[in-house]
Amino acid sequence: MSIDSIVARVAPTRVTVLVDGASEEERAAVARALHARSPRRSEPFAVLDCAVAAEDALERVLGQAVSQRAARVTGLGTLYVANVDVMPRWLQPRFLGFLDAGWRPRVVVGARVDLGAASRDGHFWPDLSERLLLVRIALGGAA
Repeated sequence: MSIDSIVARVAPTRVTVLVDGASEEERAAVARALHARSPRRSEPFAVLDCAVAAEDALERVLGQAVSQRAARVTGLGTLYVANVDVMPRWLQPRFLGFLDAGWRPRVVVGARVDLGAASRDGHFWPDLSERLLLVRIALGGAA
């Protein structure tokens, strides 16, 4: 099945999608394609990059989002969390709580590595890895 056909099938849903492999530019392009084909395409698309954001900024964004309990966090249509594999391990349970909240925006997550393997190696929180691997779009080649 082609990436385009997978995007077409998944985009209308509200499921969290993991996009891994390839380059960050390619992962972000898939995230934008999912947003563009989603029912929330008229709402903003935002990026939270774990590789460049300071730990306190990540905690502030996730903490604020969890505490707002709003129908849509800051009116977002889609939140793309790039490079989730470098998210600090202590913050990963909070991110899982954010994903479990039904009122959040659509979330697409990008990773440079296989999160299942990272979880088995103790580098990624197992419950979060399991949650993110439910709907996965694997792009060719690692970045």
